[in-house]
Amino acid sequence: MKSIHLSVLEPKIVKLLSDELVLQVDDEATLFDIIAQADKILTEKNDGDFPITKIKCLLQLFWNPISEEFYGDIALESRDAENNWLRLRKFPYMKIPDGSRFVLVPDAGC
Repeated sequence: MKSIHLSVLEPKIVKLLSDELVLQVDDEATLFDIIAQADKILTEKNDGDFPITKIKCLLQLFWNPISEEFYGDIALESRDAENNWLRLRKFPYMKIPDGSRFVLVPDAGC
């Protein structure tokens, strides 16, 4: 197991969580596994419903399943424990190193 830090800078999610998530994930985990675990926590904290109306999960805010890439207007900061960038836009299915930190911002205006 490894420890991963995740922040989602979306107003309804920030209000619900008030701090970053620290997740314990499998050694083979990718960002998709991390987002799935965050979805479970968000849904539990919001009485069984995802906190954003008309959205069922975080992945809908960040990932285009047709082109299999992150949407261009999101911000994705991803760094390992040594503060090196993780190139997730280019390699979205990479295994995430222990101690990594992520900040996700939907509709960042990029």
